[in-house]
Amino acid sequence: MDPIRYTIPNVGPVSIPLYPPADTVYSLLRKAGETHRLRCLPHIGALEFAYPGISHNRWDYTVSMLYVATRLRSLTTNTNFSLGNANFSSTAAALQCLALISNIGHLPGTYSVEKGVCRFLLSQRQSGERLMALLVENYGSDDIVNDSRVSLLMDKADSSLADGDYLILSRLLSIIKLAADFAHKRVRVNVPDWLIHDLFAPFVLKELRQPNLRWTEIDEYFNLVRRLAYLNQDTVLVESPILVGLSPLLSNLVDPKGMTSDALMQSREILVAYEHMVFERFYHRAEARQVAAVVAWRVFCLLKNEQNPERTIVSWMYDHRLSKVRRGKLLRRDLRTSCLIGSISLRSFFPSLPGSIYDTEEMLTKLLTAQISRARDTAEFAVGGLQYVPLDSQHAIEPAHIYVDVYVLGKALTKHVGRLMRWVTDKLDSFPEDPQDDIFWMAKPELEQVYKHLIGQLVKIAWPECRVDLKPWALTRLGKFQERGTDADEVCIWLSASNLQDGVTRHIVRSPRRVQSGYESLQHELHGVAQLRNQLQKSTRSMQSARPRRRYFLITASIRLIKTQENIEHEFDGGILQLSARTGAAYLYLLETKSGGTPRRAANELKRKLTTLGMKGKVAQLKKRSAYVKITL
Repeated sequence: MDPIRYTIPNVGPVSIPLYPPADTVYSLLRKAGETHRLRCLPHIGALEFAYPGISHNRWDYTVSMLYVATRLRSLTTNTNFSLGNANFSSTAAALQCLALISNIGHLPGTYSVEKGVCRFLLSQRQSGERLMALLVENYGSDDIVNDSRVSLLMDKADSSLADGDYLILSRLLSIIKLAADFAHKRVRVNVPDWLIHDLFAPFVLKELRQPNLRWTEIDEYFNLVRRLAYLNQDTVLVESPILVGLSPLLSNLVDPKGMTSDALMQSREILVAYEHMVFERFYHRAEARQVAAVVAWRVFCLLKNEQNPERTIVSWMYDHRLSKVRRGKLLRRDLRTSCLIGSISLRSFFPSLPGSIYDTEEMLTKLLTAQISRARDTAEFAVGGLQYVPLDSQHAIEPAHIYVDVYVLGKALTKHVGRLMRWVTDKLDSFPEDPQDDIFWMAKPELEQVYKHLIGQLVKIAWPECRVDLKPWALTRLGKFQERGTDADEVCIWLSASNLQDGVTRHIVRSPRRVQSGYESLQHELHGVAQLRNQLQKSTRSMQSARPRRRYFLITASIRLIKTQENIEHEFDGGILQLSARTGAAYLYLLETKSGGTPRRAANELKRKLTTLGMKGKVAQLKKRSAYVKITL
């Protein structure tokens, strides 16, 4: 068979030979019209709403994979081998076969739409139906439905889908296409039995594999091929201080004696940081995450209201137009009207996170929807989760990066943010009694950024013309956490239990024994937080019979409220955020402390600042030098 001649983005014109049996696979896909469909299927899918003008398609990516697999030919064992009844001339031939068929299951809109489809299928699992088998049944062929091997495949596919891994759905849809022999197409294509049952199905569903050492090699190199091809597509789409050319990189990896483990490790070390940078600037940007979350939610809602959603999904499997899923004008309207409630971004290891991104999304959606149903609100919530696992995650310390974004398609309320904060406290913050715990100090700075962002969202919704800025106090100068070094001085939000009696809170408000010279005024401000904490503690004791479900956040920082349009800025001397666990209602206590004055003087200064900022609240005095105001957010 003639080689594939193609111009690959960022590489140029190439001629790619296909090694048997990849040439056979390519012929059947071309006959079925799949190569044409991939040429028309946008590579970035629905993300074209975030990045208009990008013309790369899925065939560009597929050919990039073929190119990389070909260039790696000298790095693999080039002897014939078999996987069951599948015979390959080389490892590169197996990689080419997988490259060709791993993309045919992508839907219009790719990842964003597939995420919505996956959420819908998982939402139906309580009915006891075999989810993937329902899609097979919609091909209308009794031979396919009654095939015991296909039935086993669909059972295993259901188990994999139940793990909530959205990335596996397109590969499972590829299996369904192959198993159905493209039955509903005008040109019937007979797919070789080995391609499904000996190669692709065991590749996707590892529990179907027969013992063979080749699988380890195929897994390792396919992951490298896939991510190299992605990087080649994406590097031209982002502004980057460096550019890694695919051809030179592959040339440097070529070794006539084969790729050694050291060479493969070196390639990972080069790529892991570069890939993270590219993904952060493209797929992980706020605009891209918003599109993925909103489109997935709309697809989920659409399928939920369909009379025959499975047949709709099958029709999407053979189309490339996103308009077949939802009209562009409607999607643009949804994106325009959606408002970010809160964003959670974590890179530390948090064992208390749910087992999958799907579980996280489902949990948050139910939490927020339950809240608005009581309030008779009509808002809809699009929750988007993303877990990025670095290329070198098995060999390096670099942890997975987790994003969770919550958008409301309607009016955003502070209660929505409050409920999200409550979820964060339950799932990610463990109320440690020992503030010297190393695990606590690994996770705390990351949680700090989440809390700062959510408090900023509370202020933004309550006062759209204002923004908040927190400047942490140097607690080590006041004798707090001195053994931790400077990392303690970067933390200023401390979660406490409803009775304000946990160990960390007691440690913070305890009178300091050693205060460095020049930090006496900061000591008075911390005393103000301690007095406010004692005041709130008395009120909780008086309500013990009611057992109030609250959370308190002690803010050991200068709280700057900035009225952006009028360029007005006022600073408050710490405070406490009170959160209702049931409703998500939030109350902000702001402090004013005068080190050389009286509570009356502090109260008057506090009233002046509130008047200038246009905020309302009842000012009350504390002992000695402080006053506070309670503001409903």
